[in-house]
Amino acid sequence: EIDFVNGKFISVNDIMCRYSGYSEEEFLSMNPLELLTQESLDSYLKRLERLMSGQVDSTNVEYDIKKKNGDLITVLLNAEYIYKNDRISGAHVVVHDITELKKAQEDKIQAQKIADEQNKMALVGQIAGKMAHDFNNVLSVILGTTELSILDCEEPEIKRSLELILEQALRGKNLTKNLVIFAKDQEPR
Repeated sequence: EIDFVNGKFISVNDIMCRYSGYSEEEFLSMNPLELLTQESLDSYLKRLERLMSGQVDSTNVEYDIKKKNGDLITVLLNAEYIYKNDRISGAHVVVHDITELKKAQEDKIQAQKIADEQNKMALVGQIAGKMAHDFNNVLSVILGTTELSILDCEEPEIKRSLELILEQALRGKNLTKNLVIFAKDQEPR
């Protein structure tokens, strides 16, 4: 239980002591705001301001609190507010340590990102393989036509040009072979 007017804990149970590492006596001598990280404190003060102005806010809220040893835990607070003279004077608060749940959620998001990236790379591989196959068909026509033209060509200058075309088409064929190998998740040579 928290007294907002005097800024102190009125009572605390053993579970909260285990969560935080503070003894009951330490809790009763401290200001509840000392437990909050700066970001959580800022969030709490804005929330309290809204509540004091009469706005309705959720009774559940997440904060990061500092344990006695300096570690942080994420907690879900469920508050039942106490009013005196139409003003919030305190609260009965139930605290749940959701640190592991938050970590599991973050791990799940990270795993999903990795899976999405792997799916994207698999798709890139499939597209590369299909493009390489189609490009190989084009190169086969160029190679075949060039080889036949070299056999029939009697002019040296044109023959050199045809041999250059053949050489570059073979180079293109090797590149597409590497793309096909990449698409099959094999090591290209």
